[in-house]
Amino acid sequence: MEPVIKMKFFVWSVLLMHGASGVEIDRVSVSVMEGDSVTLHTDVKTKQRDRIRWYFNDTRIAQITGDLSKTCTDVQCNEDTERFRDRLKLDHQTGSLTIMNITNTDSGDYHLETIISGSISEKIFSVTITGEAKTSGSDDGDEAPVLSAIKTPASDQYSGNLGLGVTVGVILVLVMAVGVIYCLCRKHKQKRQKCTSDEEKFRDGLMQDKKNRSEEI
Repeated sequence: MEPVIKMKFFVWSVLLMHGASGVEIDRVSVSVMEGDSVTLHTDVKTKQRDRIRWYFNDTRIAQITGDLSKTCTDVQCNEDTERFRDRLKLDHQTGSLTIMNITNTDSGDYHLETIISGSISEKIFSVTITGEAKTSGSDDGDEAPVLSAIKTPASDQYSGNLGLGVTVGVILVLVMAVGVIYCLCRKHKQKRQKCTSDEEKFRDGLMQDKKNRSEEI
């Protein structure tokens, strides 16, 4: 990635992390069959001065800047990357990105950064690959699956985090309980061993004393 691109991406990330004014973040989950095509929609219409950039794993893979000479996809944006190998299609009217013949290595987060009329926003598409797509010549005659982007409600994310926290708490309590029981058992065992040792010493002493008396007689 070019140094200038890295710096711009870093600045954008800092602004987003600190809740900069005018910056909106939206996360969308997308499930797609391997070998199919999927379109990540921006839900906007671009104008001449609007800027749209797409990133995958911090690497710029597509952009629209208002200057047609700087509009690019994949290797056109970065000469050192050929991950998608002409499998990207950019809509110049909306900035929506289409990934064709998708593979398992294409799963991950796709970051969309837009500057529309001076307003900065970001959308993150979490793309997961579910399996191989059926070919048109399949025996069952099923139609190709319809791909859709499903927004993850904030309440579901909160519930998931809460459930994870409760699970971790229960595990910690169980670990502590096992540790306490182990310590008590070990202490009790040591005490029993000590009592047994003292009893054996006392018994040996009595037997020795009895033996000495017998010899004296």
